[in-house]
Amino acid sequence: MKITWYGTASIGLQAGREKILFDPFITLRGAENKTSVHDFSNYRTIFLTHGHLDHLASIPQIVKKRNTKIYCTPVPAGTLRRKGVSPEKLHTIKPGRTIQAGGIRLTVLPGKHVVFDKKLVLETLLCPRFLRYAYNIPYLYLQNRQCPEKHETVSYLIETEGRRILLLGSMGIDMYPVDVDLLILPYQGMSNLICQASEIVARVQPKTIFLDHFDNAFPPLSQHIDTGPFEEHMKKTFPHINVISPKVKVTYEF
Repeated sequence: MKITWYGTASIGLQAGREKILFDPFITLRGAENKTSVHDFSNYRTIFLTHGHLDHLASIPQIVKKRNTKIYCTPVPAGTLRRKGVSPEKLHTIKPGRTIQAGGIRLTVLPGKHVVFDKKLVLETLLCPRFLRYAYNIPYLYLQNRQCPEKHETVSYLIETEGRRILLLGSMGIDMYPVDVDLLILPYQGMSNLICQASEIVARVQPKTIFLDHFDNAFPPLSQHIDTGPFEEHMKKTFPHINVISPKVKVTYEF
């Protein structure tokens, strides 16, 4: 099994010859990691965790003129139809459904989106970065209005090659599977990240954690998060759990 992080929450997973992609996003001007349509050209099956712009807004560009299957809940499916994506490419899902993609089995689980706390919102709006990257604001404002989440965040329990992977689209979860080999955990969106992440880890007890979404992909609303303090906390609190803060576009084998 191979996993590649493309920045933001964009995750590519390969098992055998089967390749699937989660939440692809083409980063904006000023982002620390640059991605393009070409990065996602080898994927024909896409799964979305929810409908926010950093998980959905690039889909029309990525799937244009390609025979692609997109699995998502009703709200993002409606957003994509309004953005011109062919209904034939859209496959609506809901928690409880199981999808088989080659040798990869995915079970849709109820998820929960992180709540942006006041401290984080104020720090973002009042930071000098907000003016430095003001050129992205019109696009972000428009896409934020066009790409609602509406409490339809899901997670995926992925089973392949004898392993169980839990992929979260945001740092919130309603169902806590056990005996998970790998937890793919978005590490951004609130001030007390270590506390929130530790609560999830304590319940899931994965063997390995693979962090994502900790990069500055759509400034000024995103920022780079230093994962070092979380890694140190994990060494003290859960020394038996391995933490990977991946490099962008590097493939990791499990």
